[in-house]
Amino acid sequence: MSLSRIYVGIYRFWSKYSTIITAIIVFIAAVTAFWLRFQQYLGVLNGVGAVYPEARLDELDTFVNFWIVNYMDKNGPLSFYSLTRNNPATCLFWYPECRDIAHSELPGHIYTIYLLYQLFKPLNISLYDLIALLPPILGALGAIFTALAVKEVSKSNLAAAMSSLMYAFIFLSREIAGFTVKYSFGLFTAPLSIWLHIRFVKNPTIANAIIAGLSLAYAASVWTGAGLTFIPVYVFLALAPLLLDLSNLKNFTKYSILFGIEIVIPILAMLVIPPYRGGRAVMWIAFIVAYILYISGAGLQLFLGRNRGFKIYLAMLIVLTICGGSLIWLIATNRAFFEAFTKVIPIAGKILLGLGINPGGVAETVAEYQAGHPLAGEPYMVMLLLTTVFLLIPIAIVDAVKKRDVVFLTLAVWAFLSWYATYNTSYFSDYTKITSVAIVGIAVGRILVFSTPVIRSIGRYAKVSLSFEKILGILLAIAVAIPSIYASYDMSKLYNAQALVGTMLARAEGFYMQTDVWLKALEYLRRNTTSNSLVVSWWDYGYWLSVIGNRSTVADGATISGAKIQRLAQYFVENYNESYKILKEFGACRKDAVYIVIFSPVDVYASTDTQTLYIAFPVYPMSFGDIPKFISAIVYLGTGRWANQDLRYTTRKYNYDLYTNEWIIQASTYIQYGQTGGQVVSFISLNLNSSRVLYSTLPRLFMWAVSQKLRELYPGFEQEIVPALIGSEGVTTVLYISQITKEVITFDYVLDPKKLEQDIYEVAFVSVSQPYIIHAQDITVYKYVFVAILKLREDVLKNLCT
Repeated sequence: MSLSRIYVGIYRFWSKYSTIITAIIVFIAAVTAFWLRFQQYLGVLNGVGAVYPEARLDELDTFVNFWIVNYMDKNGPLSFYSLTRNNPATCLFWYPECRDIAHSELPGHIYTIYLLYQLFKPLNISLYDLIALLPPILGALGAIFTALAVKEVSKSNLAAAMSSLMYAFIFLSREIAGFTVKYSFGLFTAPLSIWLHIRFVKNPTIANAIIAGLSLAYAASVWTGAGLTFIPVYVFLALAPLLLDLSNLKNFTKYSILFGIEIVIPILAMLVIPPYRGGRAVMWIAFIVAYILYISGAGLQLFLGRNRGFKIYLAMLIVLTICGGSLIWLIATNRAFFEAFTKVIPIAGKILLGLGINPGGVAETVAEYQAGHPLAGEPYMVMLLLTTVFLLIPIAIVDAVKKRDVVFLTLAVWAFLSWYATYNTSYFSDYTKITSVAIVGIAVGRILVFSTPVIRSIGRYAKVSLSFEKILGILLAIAVAIPSIYASYDMSKLYNAQALVGTMLARAEGFYMQTDVWLKALEYLRRNTTSNSLVVSWWDYGYWLSVIGNRSTVADGATISGAKIQRLAQYFVENYNESYKILKEFGACRKDAVYIVIFSPVDVYASTDTQTLYIAFPVYPMSFGDIPKFISAIVYLGTGRWANQDLRYTTRKYNYDLYTNEWIIQASTYIQYGQTGGQVVSFISLNLNSSRVLYSTLPRLFMWAVSQKLRELYPGFEQEIVPALIGSEGVTTVLYISQITKEVITFDYVLDPKKLEQDIYEVAFVSVSQPYIIHAQDITVYKYVFVAILKLREDVLKNLCT
């Protein structure tokens, strides 16, 4: 049998059954997507989640979603809009101002969860379990919608199947079980909205316009990052006059009405949703601007003729593009202009970050808002950039010039801006992963369609005609598809790795194993404090304290008040003898009791030879929690200066160069790399010799509370606080303990915990995790996680408020 007949047989079989085969593959991809994202739920359910159902939820925003839906379940579906500052229930958050939830939370994802809960509640499915399982379900839907979008654009079933499998494998943190936040909904609505928009563009009917508009409206109701999803719509509207013949009244009227229908639906949705007033208004304003551009171009054609109108509008677009780029550059480089501009057009923080514009303040201290430049080398970023530059843009140019089809051009702009947003801030990395999946699928699909051989059949004989260009096309498609699929598959391993440690709550935010340390602390607050208590902590944990602990917090897990968070930072940074007076601003005098919650890991080494317990509060390496945040964020927000500024060389000790300032000590050592080498940071710690550190509220209270608890855990041991017990030398972890003498290297920074005594706060409860053991030969260092709950003394509170 000849190769031609074999190919013809395969081709005819694929032509006949490709739709059903693709449907089966996409179904398998959807199931795979769900299963991979489901692993964390199983891991937690078999661990700490079996005792604490709240441990099944991940992250922080998830808990406010749980609280709101639970409130609506008890008070009715419209009670969401009663959650204003006038409702005492909202005073669990942002006390004493109380949080206006109805105007600071999007309703789309809340009502989706609420309606699903009403559907499944009769089946005895708890709200915890429903919310935990939603992200994997959304992941399965994302795989399906991605396949539909790729098929709609490329007309290739094979590419649709490939892209759905890539979506299933690629690691998306916002789609792991329990991580039910607005972003989770934003991810699955992106391919859905783009599919329906392209479907409308290719078949412009009223029904398709309404369906596309509804999908855009839903996307706008669940996530503010939907502005990225709207890019193909914005660009298409602006470019439509270059594509369509609008020189006659019939076409002008038809397309103007249809395009208006598609965008008026999301505009109305955003106008009636309270959170879209203010900063987020830029999203619906952009729809109006894009439509005005379309009307301008269409009007030029109608009154001046197609050719003349086309040329004038093209020149106008070029000028506006240059002006727009210059405006963004000016906003990014001129602070005074930035402040003046944002007073007129209040651009939201994430939009600014995505454009590479630093709004300053709290955004500078949030990890996921930091620059995404290091992500530029990640496989999905490389895939997206190369595919866009070398495949999508050339295809887009050819289509625009020869066919006057701008679909690929709109997607090329979407792809580049997604990449650019992630390059500027890592927050958008998950979104860019799904963009890369879709773009790779679309490009490969287009190449495969172009490379389809011509088959001529004569009776039993068939001749396959395959040109040199088509052979190159097939090879190119294979060259793009194989590494893309492999890169996505390789990322799937992260789902199983995530399942081992579980949700953020179950792993104490950054611990290396599951623990109930936070859960025990929250249980203590809920059961052993009065309902009229106030809890003060760093804002990151506010949702846990308000929702699980059921106590009012000064700041919850949102960044809706940068000024309040900065004042909270000042409380933690200032001298503990004075900072407690700030609690009066936080509404302490309206409460029966005030509790301070501080959380961080602690390294401990017990020397049985000397009966001495060495304690270290790590900043770097192997750390997380409030002590590192004190150095990386709280000091900056509280003082206006970064904690690592003005480090000065002090001495060389044990082959380490030491640098210090009033906040930290940093040790560096020389590491040889092949023929070269250089200084690397070995550890960073609090400067234990600095009065600024010792008298600041957060480190003093935490070190004192931990010392008190360790006296119970290690009775009979004398205590010494040292800068570090664990360090890093390149990729090697080292212990600063002599293998021979078992003595600890203190670098001449030693603090006696007795110097931390104070009489303003008392220890209410200290929750301690099981230890994570670090061995080096016969030396063992234990890493614990502590959640310290301190209570403002009753007499101090009384004096403060009288």
